[in-house]
Amino acid sequence: MDRSPRYRMMCEQARDIQARWKPAYGDFFVHADGRIDCWIPATCSGRNLRRGFEIQTEGSLIRLIKHVWLPRQDQLIEMAQTPGQRFDSTTQAFYRWTKTPYQRLPGYPNQIFTTMEQIWLAFVMEVKFHRKWTGTRWGAI
Repeated sequence: MDRSPRYRMMCEQARDIQARWKPAYGDFFVHADGRIDCWIPATCSGRNLRRGFEIQTEGSLIRLIKHVWLPRQDQLIEMAQTPGQRFDSTTQAFYRWTKTPYQRLPGYPNQIFTTMEQIWLAFVMEVKFHRKWTGTRWGAI
């Protein structure tokens, strides 16, 4: 599981994916203070989390605490799937994509991104949300 600062930044900037996060057992996320934690229902409450923000109430005060989801490789592969298309078709499309020059940064995706999570995140962001990583943010294609 990639916990690198680069992957954290990529995930934080992937607002399309963050907005779809429905916390489930075993999800990794970054707290506002930078700690990485694993979502365990006994210690975390999904009903107080909306679009990556935990809502805490203290009397009449409402505090929003930002969390950043770090999708695992299996979750990214699942996101890449297209309804009605076979799993192996998506996998083959992914491998063809890794051998195509990346237009925003010099090189091929498998040379630019250092972990499988980073590569799959870049693939999902491109094919599902039409965005490419510029090195600091996701830009429109």
